Amino acid sequence: MAFNELEQARRNLFRTPRVIKHIGQATVQDPRIVDTACKALLEEGLLPCVSDGKADALAIDGAMVLMALASRQTEADAIVRVLGRLRDMQHQVVVARPTIVSTEPRRLPSDLFVHGVAEVIKQTWQNMRAPIIDEDADIGVSILWGDRGEVLYGVIDYVSEHRKHIYSNAKLPVPPGIADEWDFIELRTVGGHSFSTLSIFYYAKVLKDSAVGTPAELDEP
Repeated sequence: MAFNELEQARRNLFRTPRVIKHIGQATVQDPRIVDTACKALLEEGLLPCVSDGKADALAIDGAMVLMALASRQTEADAIVRVLGRLRDMQHQVVVARPTIVSTEPRRLPSDLFVHGVAEVIKQTWQNMRAPIIDEDADIGVSILWGDRGEVLYGVIDYVSEHRKHIYSNAKLPVPPGIADEWDFIELRTVGGHSFSTLSIFYYAKVLKDSAVGTPAELDEP
């Protein structure tokens, strides 16, 4: 498969041992698992993605790797198989706390979980450009498993906005007529993996810093 200059730069990024090591440190993952995940995605053609814009492309690639690590799989074929299910989880509902009025503008959820996670990475890059990092700009990402792994959930928690965007590969029993927003929904889970705001910050920084000096380097506004 032929790659253009930007795609090849991102492909090289996820093949570099130094980057693999730093991703492992940022996400608190064994670098060997990170290496297996990246190689599996590269060999399967899931990296690099085809997308316009340097930030969009690197963010989607980063989201794919983050979801692969959250899959908790250690074998290449299992990583790819589970990643496909996680990537395509569809948005189900926004869970909000109606007793708290947030001054933050409401973020519209993406249709697919992969794009929702990519938006988190891009938002983190944007926060990095601020003179002072806003301590209230907390965003957490979780991937949760239902019984026997048949139902999967993705949760993007905008803590400062008191809202969670819920994704799943199954249709959730959301009451009708609530304008896609609800105050509570029960997720029947047996486990999963969560990335804290700090982990996402360092992960996004690794992606950004590793692209410096390459055709994939992010454009500053």
